[in-house]
Amino acid sequence: MRPFLRALAVAGAVALFPSPLPAATLATGVVTDGGCEGAFFDLTAKVADLRITGFQTNLVGTANVRVYYKAGTYQGFENDPSLWHLLGSQTIAGGAGVSQVLFPLDVGGLVVPAGQTYGFLVYSGGNSSTVLATRYRVGTNVTVEDPLLRLFGGSSSCGGDPQAPFDGSLSPRAWHGVVAYVALAGQIPALGPAPLAVLALAVLAAGAWFSRRRA
Repeated sequence: MRPFLRALAVAGAVALFPSPLPAATLATGVVTDGGCEGAFFDLTAKVADLRITGFQTNLVGTANVRVYYKAGTYQGFENDPSLWHLLGSQTIAGGAGVSQVLFPLDVGGLVVPAGQTYGFLVYSGGNSSTVLATRYRVGTNVTVEDPLLRLFGGSSSCGGDPQAPFDGSLSPRAWHGVVAYVALAGQIPALGPAPLAVLALAVLAAGAWFSRRRA
């Protein structure tokens, strides 16, 4: 096959079977007016497998912030610890008072499969909404989405032991935070087949046919 035809075919293969997309973020964008031990929310991978790479969370006080997850929605399972798994934790020195500052929470690695919903809890423990707490918006839910990821929330972990999750909750509560993620390698159905890939595969087939005729 001629060199330019081979190069075009390779470019088409790369377009058709892409490497992971650049990292993306999805923010809830709420203004907080309360807080407690933690916040529950759902993440839905809309069209592709997504790896959660980290978070940002609105925190006051200093805490070892933990992230828990479960397959399926959090809704109705806020007080059932048997279904939840610890993803990881990080000690964060947060803000003070009625703070809107977001702090990096470098906990990730979980893959949410395409078409599935996973529940999450970002948990700091707490004893006061302005002294030690995960901050959120009281009295409302939040839904935000992009072409690949949807976030819905939520409720708070609040009640019982102030340093133990899954023993009390309040809703509705909308977490103030950001989710960072990356789409895994493979075709993204929402984007459709790349036209360059279709052309390149046709050129590849034609080149092979002409090569056989000239042999």
